[in-house]
Amino acid sequence: MAFPYLNLDGRDTYNDVEFEFRVCPALASKPATAEATNNTAFEQLPKYGPGSDLVDADPGLIVTKIHGTHLLVLNRFAVFRPQYLILTLDSFRRQTENLDETDLKAASLVLDHLSHEHFIMFNCGNEAGCSRLHKHMQVIPCLDGFTLFPDVEGLDPESVPFRYFIRRIEPGTDGALDSLLPIYERLRNEAYEAWQAYTGDTLDYFPHNMMLTKRWMMVVPRRRVAAAQGATANAAGMMGMVWVTNTQQMDRWQQPGPAQVLAELGVPTGKGM
Repeated sequence: MAFPYLNLDGRDTYNDVEFEFRVCPALASKPATAEATNNTAFEQLPKYGPGSDLVDADPGLIVTKIHGTHLLVLNRFAVFRPQYLILTLDSFRRQTENLDETDLKAASLVLDHLSHEHFIMFNCGNEAGCSRLHKHMQVIPCLDGFTLFPDVEGLDPESVPFRYFIRRIEPGTDGALDSLLPIYERLRNEAYEAWQAYTGDTLDYFPHNMMLTKRWMMVVPRRRVAAAQGATANAAGMMGMVWVTNTQQMDRWQQPGPAQVLAELGVPTGKGM
C-alpha cells in the first residue's frame, strides 16, 4: 500500500544539494519510536516472529525469502509504490546491531533484481531514525528528476553540513556488490571515529545511517533523531528526501533551514548550505 501524500514547496536546492519535502498525513499512524508500541494491544497483533515488533497484518505483504536469512516484504507504511523492507528471518536480531555479511548479500540481491533504480537504507538505533527494533533495511525507489547528493557531478563535499563517509562502486564490475562487508566495516569505523571524537559518547552501539546504491555506499554518523526545533530524519531525510505528517512539521525544517537541521542530526562540518 502507499499513502496519499501532498507535496508542499516541491523540490528545493541548497548549494547543489536537492531536497524534496512530502507531507503524508497517514504516516502519523506509524509508531515514531520502538517504545511507542510498548502496550498490551500491540503485543497481541500478529508479527514476523516471536521477537518481532513489525506487524504482519497481511501475509500477502511477503514477497519472497532471500538466501534463507531474510524476508523481502512490502512496507505497510510506504510513501512510494512499491516500497520494500528487507528483514531478518531471525526475529530477535536488533536494529542496534551493525550490518553483517548476510544483510549486505540480501541487499545486493534485491538491488540486482529490481527493474527500476532503488537505494537501500539502514537506520541503526533510535538516534538514526529507526522506529522498529526487528533488524531491517528499507528499499526506496530513486525518484525521476531527483538527484541524491553523492550523484551530483562536481559537488563540493564542504557544501554538505554533516560528515559522511563514502566509497564508490565501479559500475559493471563483476562482483562489485558481492564484497560489501569490508567496505561497510571501513566506512563504519571511519564514521565511528568522527562521531566519538565529536560527541565523546560511549553507547553500546553506534548510531548511524547506511545508504547503498549500485554506484556507492555511504555511512553517516548520527547524534540525534530530532533537531532543536523538533525536525526529525531517518537515512532518507539525510539524503534530502524529507517526509512529514503535517505543515507544522514542515515548519520545523523551514524555520531553521535544512542545513541547520542536518548539522544538528549528524556530526557537523561547520559549513552551511
